[in-house]
Amino acid sequence: MDAAVSAPDLALTVPDFKRVAIKYAGQNELGGSLHVLTDDGNLADSVVEFCLTHALSDGDYYGAALALLLAQMTTTQRGKVSKQWYEWHREWNAGSRL
Repeated sequence: MDAAVSAPDLALTVPDFKRVAIKYAGQNELGGSLHVLTDDGNLADSVVEFCLTHALSDGDYYGAALALLLAQMTTTQRGKVSKQWYEWHREWNAGSRL
């Protein structure tokens, strides 16, 4: 008997996403594999796909995980992430080591 397998719910709360993003931003001021989105404000699905491919090819698994989560967001939500990036970087440097 074949049971249907469903994908796990990868939805994170905003605080959960922020916690992962703060750590990544702290280590990647310019956005790392996500720089096209975080620095340049390119929010299209194709850009997120590019970021994911770039992260995987570089072995940047945190960047890939964040790209997968960004893929589930609307462009408005991605814009908020882009605008918050440098603030999250400053938070990390100020000692918010979550």
